[in-house]
Amino acid sequence: MVEFLSPLLRSFLALLIAAGFPDLLCSQESSPTTPDRLGVLLDVSPEMGFLIPQTRKELRKLNQSLQSRDRPSVPLREFAGAGLDREGSLSVPARKNALYQLRDFYQSESLDGVYWITALGGLQSGDGFFQLEEMLKAPGTGNSGKHQLILRHLWQAQVLAGESWATQPPGPDADPLDERNLPDDWFKLVKAGDGFLIRSWQLPPRDFRDWFGWPHQISHRTLLKKLGIEGRQAVLDTSWRNRLASRYQLEFSPLEESWPTTFLGRRWLDDSVLIPFIDDDSRKARNEAVFGAMAARDSIAEDLDRIPAKKLGVLFGFGFQARDLERFRSRGNRPIRDWRTQYLADLTRIVGETRSQIEADAERAERVYLSEFVELPGRSTRDAEPTRYAEAIARLVREQGVDAVYFFTNGYTGGGDYGSFEVDAPLIATAIREAGVNLYVRVPFEFGVAPIPLQQLALASGGTVFQGKAGDPDWRIQPPSPKWPSEPDDEKTAAAH
Repeated sequence: MVEFLSPLLRSFLALLIAAGFPDLLCSQESSPTTPDRLGVLLDVSPEMGFLIPQTRKELRKLNQSLQSRDRPSVPLREFAGAGLDREGSLSVPARKNALYQLRDFYQSESLDGVYWITALGGLQSGDGFFQLEEMLKAPGTGNSGKHQLILRHLWQAQVLAGESWATQPPGPDADPLDERNLPDDWFKLVKAGDGFLIRSWQLPPRDFRDWFGWPHQISHRTLLKKLGIEGRQAVLDTSWRNRLASRYQLEFSPLEESWPTTFLGRRWLDDSVLIPFIDDDSRKARNEAVFGAMAARDSIAEDLDRIPAKKLGVLFGFGFQARDLERFRSRGNRPIRDWRTQYLADLTRIVGETRSQIEADAERAERVYLSEFVELPGRSTRDAEPTRYAEAIARLVREQGVDAVYFFTNGYTGGGDYGSFEVDAPLIATAIREAGVNLYVRVPFEFGVAPIPLQQLALASGGTVFQGKAGDPDWRIQPPSPKWPSEPDDEKTAAAH
């Protein structure tokens, strides 16, 4: 049972962990001489977004490290959605039925465990759950004698929501494991194989807390209140990490992971784990390599040259907090030690890139440039200006008569911390739809990624979202369905069928 300790004991536990004795507090199991065989099943449905190329890159780096240590690699299989029904089902055909995918993956790769990264979207039935549960209970070759299922439940929108999910949870339709959706079947599956369900910012039903991948610490009052814990933070039992490490000789979570966190490219890789790692040194090296690969992109000039337009409007839109910029400028030559200063360093560098582009195109009459800076005093919601970029796009359309807009942005307009992406998509749609203007978007990975609704808007307009570097096969992902903000979202309906 996950143990929620008294404040005094929690403080003592934190001191022991800081002193380097986590194994004394969690599982006493020793690692086997030969680790169990693990495979990764990756959901490649459109709602997964940037998590698909990140998984591909992280797993490739992990396997290189494993091979250098004469250890077998971790195989990857890709599968869209999480449809689940009985064998021979007409509702969920075999090519979309996770029952077949999981069974074949376990057998063909001689796996003891599958780490399934998925949004759990699709049509699922009780018969499918029953058959998969029976398969997981069947004798296996691993240490537990079962085929273990480790379910990593996340998707792009959940990651981008960050701590807002703790204070303003989405409706049941946005979360397949919301208690109002009766998610017990998925927890029973995980329990059947003595596995774990790993997810961030949301909490499991009380009866399944033993099979949940808890972080080292939760430091958000709303989440703590849901757990019945008073105070500003709680140190939690993370013995599940040791149990998985004992089986696979891999780490599934950073030792000091804390919820909640806000998504930014560098911070996301530093503060969380998507693919398991061997040890802290290998994880640090992997993060640096993966961040470089995820942040790699074509130059602004290369993006612009790919846009077919007689008259192209270019909007550079950046938001920031004035006190952070002031602190960054006053730091002198001192090394960067915190993520806020790093964010401003990235912002300053990229703004310099946009200015160089404006200067290079000074004589090109077919391109119209506009820079919009949203300078905010702090994170207060009353200072937010979510319409600023939309209004600038409207000016390019009305006053300059452009037939396409390239929107290069960090997406920040206030209403929260960096990483919150509050752009008024309906207002942008109003500005471009009747005029027949195509929207093209680029968000540097240092600042995050373009939210799915903005991607759908760009595609509906006849434009697109530039992601990664052209020719990078890891970014070959299925885009979401084009959709104007006023139209119903048929993405989940399409995934179910």
